[in-house]
Amino acid sequence: MTTGDNSGRKQPGKLGLLAPGTLVDGRFTILDFIGEGGSAVVYVAEQKTMHRKVALKVLKPELGSEARRQFVIELRAVGALSDPHTISVYDAGASDDGLLYIAMELLRGRPLSELITQGPIALDRAVRIADQVLDSIEEAHAAGIIHGDLKPENLFISGRPGSDFVKVLDFGIATFFREQSATFDSELSVGTPHYMSPEQVRGHKLDPRTDLYSLAVILYEMVAGKLPFEGVTAAEVGYHKLYKTPPPIRAQNPTAAVPPAFEDFLRRALASEPMLRPRNCAEFRRDLHLALAALPTTGQQVTYAPPPQEPVLRPRHDTRPGVPLPSAPDPGTGKPLPYDRRRVPRERRVRAVCFEHQGAWLRGTVADMSAGGMFVASAVLPPVGSRVAFFFAPAPDQEKWRRLEGLIVRHVPSPTGPGEVRGFGVRFCFGSGTRLPLTVAEALDRAALSDPPVVT
Repeated sequence: MTTGDNSGRKQPGKLGLLAPGTLVDGRFTILDFIGEGGSAVVYVAEQKTMHRKVALKVLKPELGSEARRQFVIELRAVGALSDPHTISVYDAGASDDGLLYIAMELLRGRPLSELITQGPIALDRAVRIADQVLDSIEEAHAAGIIHGDLKPENLFISGRPGSDFVKVLDFGIATFFREQSATFDSELSVGTPHYMSPEQVRGHKLDPRTDLYSLAVILYEMVAGKLPFEGVTAAEVGYHKLYKTPPPIRAQNPTAAVPPAFEDFLRRALASEPMLRPRNCAEFRRDLHLALAALPTTGQQVTYAPPPQEPVLRPRHDTRPGVPLPSAPDPGTGKPLPYDRRRVPRERRVRAVCFEHQGAWLRGTVADMSAGGMFVASAVLPPVGSRVAFFFAPAPDQEKWRRLEGLIVRHVPSPTGPGEVRGFGVRFCFGSGTRLPLTVAEALDRAALSDPPVVT
């Protein structure tokens, strides 16, 4: 939405667009054409009562009831927000001839997508842009709103060079996540393929982490100059999001001065499983700035060596027959943990798991599990970035435990919301070059059979 030079502006390509001079609802005079999307057309218009120019977004009249319903949702969403980094709405309504419209502030500047085409963006500038986007979507999430289509085209940059001011635009496919039904309609799971979250690709129910995933893609693209997941088709991009990890930024942009901690942060923020990512805007911002704390001071020469190979923890087997696993209570209830074999929803099966920390074997509860990782409820939190061996308790008809190695990717030291527990997130390590499992059962089938670990 810009009022700059018209020479590069898209011109109307269809009949039925409103001509300059057209009066909409008796209050807005069309002055110029700005752009056209799948469901709406945006014009420069003058609001007669206020004598000011606005961006007038008009729904295409030929669209059906679903498009009209989503247009009303956008109006509800943007109308409920007041953060300075969210585009402001001045008015909305329906004309006598049935045109639905939203009158918004007319912005001067350019979209972030145009800035990215000029080359990679310096890390400190990219983080300032991301911080402002977080301000906008944090207010939206607090109001129960998911943007659902964060991408560079929907982030508008204004202000003088060196003082970027970001506006978040186009809540056209926004979702009120607290109003989603228990069985989410996958047909509503739309967005832009390169910036969609894996749960949007799968058609799953969404929560605020879907916007944070999209912001992580944008942050990666700003610094690397390239997208983390690319493909010829939308299906190929979706497959890479679900089963691949993004290449390091320095592999895409060798001149980027980014600390390894920032690379680690982006790997967590781009995890295919939502439970492995930052849970909310505050956690995303905190982890981002903690990663930046590893940046060298200006002028200092930067050299990056690959991280040292972390030792793989091996169990200490006790060869004596009949030696039981040391008793350890559930950190939440204080009672022993049974192995639950009942058929319950995927990622919610309760499992006892044992892991080593500082020379002692401890037991935790798998509160959430998927093919790629798990969340372990535990009073003890191994260091983020450490590689740990986990032992899953056998079913009643089995003798052997199962052993999988995993990387600690995040901590939840102080639960803040209902149903949250203290614990840590784990990403399973299946080895380079191997096909990733598709289900929890397949992941556990790959786990090596093992004798129970014992305290030494």
